[in-house]
Parts: sequence; structure tokens; C-alpha cells
Amino acid sequence: MPCPHPRSRAVSLGWRRSCSHGIQTGMTTEIIGSLGALAALVISWMAVIQSRRQPRPVGWFRHDGPLFAAHALGAWIFMPFGVAWALAYAALVIGTSIWFMARVCPHCSAFGNKTGLSVFCYVGRYLAAKGERHRFTGAFRRNITVMMVESMLPTIAAIVLICQDWGHGWLSGYHLFLLASFYAISSYLLPAACRPDCKDCEMRSDCPWGSKMVFDDKK
Repeated sequence: MPCPHPRSRAVSLGWRRSCSHGIQTGMTTEIIGSLGALAALVISWMAVIQSRRQPRPVGWFRHDGPLFAAHALGAWIFMPFGVAWALAYAALVIGTSIWFMARVCPHCSAFGNKTGLSVFCYVGRYLAAKGERHRFTGAFRRNITVMMVESMLPTIAAIVLICQDWGHGWLSGYHLFLLASFYAISSYLLPAACRPDCKDCEMRSDCPWGSKMVFDDKK
């Protein structure tokens, strides 16, 4: 007799849970995922609060906290397809980060600085030699698309899961919550945490992202 509960699709995608324990195990997984998304939102909001303090504390948390939280949440979104998919996304994030640190960060004035605003500033010095500041704008525009992939893939995965679980009530709502949390962090909380530092950054006029953020604030 076929499994009557809506988790049968998830079983075929890699969760490999039995019918008798599928609902209970599935709900546990969704509870863990929901709590993880809430934790990611809290971490990101704490970074925003820290960025508004005067004087702002030295450290990487307010820039990298929301970034790492978004990456972790993005990997979790892939979990219904199997652990291998989540690990593949994590490997992609590491690869694109290394690419960005090697191609763009060397041209930033904060490159190699232990007191920089991001761990990228410090780690990048082990990947490339110091570049030239006037090349930063062009390098940023040529390579930022690589980083955008990190946001596009979890979005596609979440939409697929929402469509497949549509009509199953809490399942589609769960995936929608993960997607909303992911975008709240990557599109609002991360830029909000970076905005005060971008205003004071000496690279502001050379950074396509930072300069637009500041100009938008002044409108």
C-alpha cells in the first residue's frame, strides 16, 4: 500500500525515511530548519545593531555575520534534495568566495588588513598579491556576478520545493519561510549592517555597490 502522507515526495528526494516515521522525522527536520532560520535572522539583526553603535566596534561580525548566516541558510534550503546538494552548495560558496578574494579584494585599500571590516580583507592576502586601487571598480563589476549565483541557486531550489509541496499546508509554508528569511538577510539585513561602514569607507567612490548604497540614502 503506498504511503498516504505528503512526505512521500521528500522520501524520493533523499530523506530516506520510512512511512511509519516519515511525518514525525519530517516535522523534526522542519522545526530544526525554522529555528535555524530564526537564529540566522537574530544574528543578522545583531550585526545591524552593532553597526549603528558609535564608535563602531572593531571586528568582522557586522559584515560577515549576516553573510555567513545567509550561506548557512542557503545550504539548508537544499537539504530536502539530499545532503550532497547542501554540501555542493557549500563548496560553491567557498569557491566563489576564493574567486572574489583573489580577483577583487587585492585592489581594495583594506586588502591584507587584520583590522579590516571583513575576513575577506585578511584571508585574501594568502591568495593574491596587492593590486592597484584604480582597477577595483572594473574588477568588482566583472566578478560580482559570480557572487550573485550564491543567492540565485537557493531561490530556485526553494521555489521548486514550494511548488512541489503546494497544497500540503505546513510544508509549502515552511519552505516559503526559509526563502523569506534568506532574502530578508541577503537583501536587507546584510546591506543595512554594511551601510554605516560604506559611508565612511575611503573606497566609497570606487565601489559600485557602496557608492550606490550611500547615494540612495541621500535621496
